[in-house]
Amino acid sequence: MNEKLRITYTYPNIMRQIMYLVIIFYTLLHCGVMTEILVFRIEGYYENVRILPTYLLYALAFAVEIALFFGYKFCYSTYDSKTLTYHNRLLHREKTLDLTKVKFAIFDKFCVKFYDKTTVDSDHDIPIFRIPFYRLGFIDAVEIDRLYKMLCARGDVGVAKTYKKLLGYSNPWKLLILFYGIFIYAFLVNCVTPVTAFLVLWQSHGVPV
Repeated sequence: MNEKLRITYTYPNIMRQIMYLVIIFYTLLHCGVMTEILVFRIEGYYENVRILPTYLLYALAFAVEIALFFGYKFCYSTYDSKTLTYHNRLLHREKTLDLTKVKFAIFDKFCVKFYDKTTVDSDHDIPIFRIPFYRLGFIDAVEIDRLYKMLCARGDVGVAKTYKKLLGYSNPWKLLILFYGIFIYAFLVNCVTPVTAFLVLWQSHGVPV
């Protein structure tokens, strides 16, 4: 195997991504109302606004929200028959494992652990390398299974799998869809006030809608 294969992360469900978009929209609305207060110089309000700290706070909120939305794309792994490299694009870091030195690998609920010896006590022995199953998104099931099959096919590596379903793919995790739905509904209800305030301020200063 000369071609580098990838192990990526994916968001657990579309409802989580919609929730982040709603939060970004909610923040954008509040930023818009604050901008109108400053531009239209609304008496009783704009005098008390500290412009730099206010917009720095909005910028920080947007940065965090966008990082959460795209966070699952920041980390990934690449590998071939000889090496495996874990990449973190956010921190501009990477770590490489020489797969020819691996004697045992454990696929547990939270990560893949690699060891340089054949007899392993997973509770006490420290692995020489790990691939985490969660990085603001869950590991791609097909891609991690491809690595599992490759290691099993080598013959000189002991491989153990301790889970039935990967982290993020079992039924309890699917219940989060209900939580996300409630969260989205609550935020949309709370959007009514800033939307109304934005339109009223816009129209009251002679700007047609």
